[in-house]
Amino acid sequence: MKKFVSVLLVILCIFAVSACGDAKTDNTQIDFSKLDEITGKADPTPTSIPTPPPTPTVFSGYGDDVITIDDIDGYVFHITGNSASKYFSVTAYDRQGNYVELLVSTTDEYDGVVIDPSFSAYTFEIKSTCEWSIELVPLSECEVNK
Repeated sequence: MKKFVSVLLVILCIFAVSACGDAKTDNTQIDFSKLDEITGKADPTPTSIPTPPPTPTVFSGYGDDVITIDDIDGYVFHITGNSASKYFSVTAYDRQGNYVELLVSTTDEYDGVVIDPSFSAYTFEIKSTCEWSIELVPLSECEVNK
């Protein structure tokens, strides 16, 4: 019986080796240009590189000052100042010098975002005894609290 199994294994090995030896190599080139038609998928749409946000416009100073900001449409104001906790105010005026809005009036240190509801502010009068800054922040970058 052992002899029979050994002979059977030899025959199977010879059959397996002979089947592998006769294989022919196929040198057919694959045409990938029609891959989209075959798969139904189109080339990915190229995406544009996002434009980095503009550098912030910041006005800063020390003590009392008057500044003019030409183009403020679509902006809010991030105002900081009064680290000495004295009187601090920022008042907005239009192009004709008419009073528009008292944006900040405090005796505490201030760090906040304000808006000119009329969008007509042009000149800003700052009353301060220390450092202050006014940064223009685009409305599109503002988060809305619900």
